Amino acid sequence: MTGLKVITSILMPKEFWDVNGIRDLRFLGTAGLPPKIEAPHITLLDTFSCQDRMKEAYELFKEVAQDIEPFDVTLKELCHFEHGAQKGFTLYLNPEIEKIEGDKTGLDLLYEKLMARCPHFNWLESRPFSPHVSLGKIKTAEELARVKAEYGSNWQTITFTVREFQIMSKLVHDTVVRYTVPLGRPRDLLIPHFDPFPFPIDGTYSININWVPRNTTKDQLLKVFEPDGGIRAEVEFKSLGSDASYSKGWGNVVFRNKAERDKALSRTYSIQGSNLEIFACD
Repeated sequence: MTGLKVITSILMPKEFWDVNGIRDLRFLGTAGLPPKIEAPHITLLDTFSCQDRMKEAYELFKEVAQDIEPFDVTLKELCHFEHGAQKGFTLYLNPEIEKIEGDKTGLDLLYEKLMARCPHFNWLESRPFSPHVSLGKIKTAEELARVKAEYGSNWQTITFTVREFQIMSKLVHDTVVRYTVPLGRPRDLLIPHFDPFPFPIDGTYSININWVPRNTTKDQLLKVFEPDGGIRAEVEFKSLGSDASYSKGWGNVVFRNKAERDKALSRTYSIQGSNLEIFACD
C-alpha cells in the first residue's frame, strides 16, 4: 500500500478519554459509517505525504522538538464551527495554554516550527489551521444543540502536561502511531509514552494491518499471508465506545525477509470478505 498520509498529533493521556464522555463523542458523534476509532488528540499538521520517509520526518521533527519545553494544556468547554452549505458542524475542544514568548504559547511555537520545516520537503498538503481536539461531525443544528446540552452541562475542566507528540499514519478507518517525538532536551527522553498501537516496530520485516474482521484468529490471519512469506501473526481487538457489537481489529504479520515483505505491500488482501489496509512497520 503506497501513498499513505501522515499527521502529527498530541495524544491526550488515556486517563482522560472517558472524562466528559469524550470517548463516546468521538466514536458516536462522528458522521459516516464506519465511525473512526482514534485516540483523542490535538492535531498539529494534517496532512502531508510521507511514503518511505517516515524515519526522515522523525529525525527532522525531533530537532524541532528539542527547542520546545513541555507545557500544560487546559480544555474547558465544548466548541463548534459550521462547515456551511448544509454540510453540518464539527464539535471540538479549544486548547488553552499559558503564553511564554510574547503572545505565543508552547503549542503555537511547536506548530510554527513544524510548519516551517514541511514546505522545505514539499510535504504539507493542507492549508494551515488552528490546532484543536476534534470530537466529530454533527449533521444538523438540532442534533448539535442536543449533544452540547447533554455533554456540556456538567463539563469538567481537563488539564494535562504535553511532553511529546506523535507522527501517525492516517488511514481510511483509523490513525496509528509510528513515532513518538519527545519535547525538550535529552533529559525528557526517559519519559514513558503511551502508544495505542499494540504491535511495536521491533526490527523484523513486518506489516501492520488495519480493519481485521471481528473474531479473526492469528492463525487465520497468518494463512492469508503465508503464500507470500508470512511466518508469524498477531491480532488484537478493541470495542467501539459503548457499542459492544462493533470492534476494531489490528493485525501484524512478520515475513522471512524484506523482499517478501515489500512484495506483499504491493498486493491486495482480504479476509472474511473484508479488504485489509496494510503498511510497513519500518
